[in-house]
Amino acid sequence: MLRRLWFSAMYWLPRPPPWDTGVTPPELERFVASHQPGRALDLGCGTGTNVVYVARHGWRAVGVDYAGRAIAKARQRTRAAGVRCELYVADVTRLDFLEPPFDLALDIGCLHSLAVGDRPRYAAGLARLVRPGGTYLLYAFA
Repeated sequence: MLRRLWFSAMYWLPRPPPWDTGVTPPELERFVASHQPGRALDLGCGTGTNVVYVARHGWRAVGVDYAGRAIAKARQRTRAAGVRCELYVADVTRLDFLEPPFDLALDIGCLHSLAVGDRPRYAAGLARLVRPGGTYLLYAFA
């Protein structure tokens, strides 16, 4: 609960949180350029930078974030970009409401913020949601 409050509070500050750079990683750009569009899941999507990026390139994008304020900003960003995305305020370790399969799951800085005890549930959710042969792109502190 405290973790959720902290992450939510970060999106009410005058400046974006340090992890919300607004920059799509070059590895994601290369992946999108070299693959046919499919269904993409952004875990810990924040304000929607990467959800918008993949949606602009024809992917059916779904974003999930803990912080309601981040999702509200992501909704504004998707409207401004003129793209459609599904955006949910949810815990990335409890994604039973999502229907598989996803061709791509991306996590740009979410996994390392999870409590160690929550990581097996996160991994099980990914295993259920990402299709066999699908791709999982992960940026995390080791």
